Amino acid sequence: DNEHYYLNQYMVSAASTPSIVPNRAVDELIKQSEKIASLLSLKTGIFHVQFILQDNQPVIIEICRRPPGDLYIKLVEHATGVDYASWIISATAGLDCSKLTQKEVNGFYTRHCIMASEPGVLDKIVIDKNLEEKIIDRFLWWESGDRIDDVQTKKCGIVFVKFNSMDEMLKDTEAMHTLIHAKLHN
Repeated sequence: DNEHYYLNQYMVSAASTPSIVPNRAVDELIKQSEKIASLLSLKTGIFHVQFILQDNQPVIIEICRRPPGDLYIKLVEHATGVDYASWIISATAGLDCSKLTQKEVNGFYTRHCIMASEPGVLDKIVIDKNLEEKIIDRFLWWESGDRIDDVQTKKCGIVFVKFNSMDEMLKDTEAMHTLIHAKLHN
């Protein structure tokens, strides 16, 4: 997927898929990942890789044995139809995963964390009407009157959006903080 950032350049605030990463970079990541897993004798469980592209070459910056946060597993489920959570549990438990196959992304999806742009007292979440029509799932835990002190990390909810095209997905995901935002009390 593609990672997107808002106020905190070190914390992913949105992820979109399909990725814009070139196929040869994906192939290289697979090769590197398989080598690392082999060297560490890893047989079961998840192997999550984060990387950056430098001159279209992947540079691994983190590998972890857990799924990413912020309901990332729901993004995978929406985009591919794969019950990712069940497969993670099965693999971790050492159960048979031979029926797991690679599924291509079926559409254009974004997972977006709703965050405020400044500290204050939350009044409401405002969603652009065109974006509202594209939201396919949401998890909201904010309440009017919530105090927002740390805008770098405080999340009010997560929405999953399905777009009609790659261009629309990339454009709207980069503008997501204006299309859905926290309105504070005056």
